Amino acid sequence: MATIAIIDSDFTGSTDLTGIIKIHIKDAKIFNYNNIAAFHTSFLVQTADVVILGPKASSNNPEYIDLSFITLLQNGYPQVPVIIYDEKTKGIKKHTIDQRVILYLKAGVYGYLFKQNSTPELIECIETVLKKKRYVCKEVMEMILDDYVNVNEILRSN
Repeated sequence: MATIAIIDSDFTGSTDLTGIIKIHIKDAKIFNYNNIAAFHTSFLVQTADVVILGPKASSNNPEYIDLSFITLLQNGYPQVPVIIYDEKTKGIKKHTIDQRVILYLKAGVYGYLFKQNSTPELIECIETVLKKKRYVCKEVMEMILDDYVNVNEILRSN
């Protein structure tokens, strides 16, 4: 049985996510929190197998989850893998997304996907991270690989 903590101030989004997880991951125990303080208070006596940070997990910056928030979570619960369940923002540059994801991964995040990704991809992400393996959604992985290939082509041409 997996214990999953969802931190997101968007109640509707976390409720939808909870419903999806309950359907697809048998016997999952799910806890929803508005912020990291509420999570911290509750998890002084409980443990989680994975923490999912929703797009509005950090009320300090509604545009993205800042690294200090992730660091705070990682420092308090180093054994608990974190998944970023992000909102795909219109108008944001592809390069900005992949650079942000790389920073998240360097900060210790295990999984990254968009809220708009399919349910099977969400479940695959959670199951992969529960095994303590990294997961990045296919769309973002392609962005990262495209940037890597483009940088190497530029370096070869110089």
